[in-house]
Amino acid sequence: MAILWLIIIITVNYLGKRLAKGCLKKDKVIKARIITTFIVLSQCVLVYALISSTMPYVVEFLNIFYHH
Repeated sequence: MAILWLIIIITVNYLGKRLAKGCLKKDKVIKARIITTFIVLSQCVLVYALISSTMPYVVEFLNIFYHH
């Protein structure tokens, strides 16, 4: 599941970058800022989902060091 989240984050980043650059080439600065803001907020949610999906594995890995 973590790999899926990473692929989605990279895809959203790539699409957002292309959309923002396209708007900046057409001198639509406000639209580029709105797109960039929306992309950043959506990426925050996606990173939270990525961390939530990987945290059980991290906790399990760290429990190895505490058990003797």
